[in-house]
Amino acid sequence: MTQISAYLKPWRTLAVVMLCCVFSAPAATGAPRSTLANQSVEKQPLPQRTLALYTKDPVTWKIRPGGAQGTLTYNEKTGQFSFAARKLKPLRGYVMVRNSGTPPTGDLLAQGTTNKAGELRLSGSWHDWTGKIWLVSGNDLTISGTRVTLIAWHPGQYLFEEKVLGVHCGDCDNK
Repeated sequence: MTQISAYLKPWRTLAVVMLCCVFSAPAATGAPRSTLANQSVEKQPLPQRTLALYTKDPVTWKIRPGGAQGTLTYNEKTGQFSFAARKLKPLRGYVMVRNSGTPPTGDLLAQGTTNKAGELRLSGSWHDWTGKIWLVSGNDLTISGTRVTLIAWHPGQYLFEEKVLGVHCGDCDNK
């Protein structure tokens, strides 16, 4: 037994050395294992953030289970955003609005019309990711440039943010 052990000892040492080299050395091509390792912190893009929008009960302001809903995905640094919603009224115009606490006016982010299935897709660019984001029926407001003014109030037909942007919400997806 000691003869076999003495015979295997150099091989064990060689195996350990080889494993250490494999796990500590760069890839065989000479390239770094991760391109992120070579980027400075400043150059790394900010992650995409999301905000859920829901139909809410206008009396309690609680989310209506099974109601219309949408997801806003945005990048705070680039301003680029996309929005997808479902279970809206078919073939109806909607406007995504940023309300900064000054109703009945707000900022126009994007507008579009739902398809026959009640689905809506919007995209654009926006740089002030604070305040409230609403999806409002196009019939309930007027548009003047990039400003909107509510002329009717039918909150049961709108989508409202899960939480106000820029405010910490411990139980929300977007912290």
